[in-house]
Amino acid sequence: LKLVNKRNYQDEKLDFLVSKGLKGCKMINSISMKYRRFMFVSENEEKQHFELNHIVSEALTFNEKGLNQHSITYKVEIPKSIHLLCLDTTLIQVLVNLISNSIFEIKKQKAPWISIKYRSKKTGGFLYIIDSGNGIAKEIQDKIFDPLFSTKSQKEGTGFGLNFCLKELRNMDMNLRYIESDNTVFAIEIPLKLLKLNS
Repeated sequence: LKLVNKRNYQDEKLDFLVSKGLKGCKMINSISMKYRRFMFVSENEEKQHFELNHIVSEALTFNEKGLNQHSITYKVEIPKSIHLLCLDTTLIQVLVNLISNSIFEIKKQKAPWISIKYRSKKTGGFLYIIDSGNGIAKEIQDKIFDPLFSTKSQKEGTGFGLNFCLKELRNMDMNLRYIESDNTVFAIEIPLKLLKLNS
């Protein structure tokens, strides 16, 4: 009876390990495919309507390690009905950049947080990326979108981040603004013509 119980235990343990291994392989393959698609954007890619929630979720996936490593909490407030005409891979890259900047600036805080929310306006919509930082100093606010400008050391950043984000968003008929506030706030402006509401 003891031998049978031991064998059953071993079989159950083996099944558990195999199941975990297969699940791990699927996750690695999924992540690998995402990175391949993320890194190599086709020049012939055409704009399509994508669910904004899904795009933000993908961007957060790429930043998951940094968020977890520094115990940064995050909250997303975007209606599922919001669909956006865009190049999804490019928009994901923009959001990854913005979220990465937030992580870098707030990672040493005691209770860092990031909030991503969507708000509708008469002229379109705004996607806000807000973090627990104290904002950007007034004396450099007009420089942050300049090519090669960075508040980071040479080892920590190239200065391409915000300039890249602005350029790519404008190529998709969107815009990026810094909003002066108690915290650090960036807003992606989305014109009405790019929005589609699905019930």
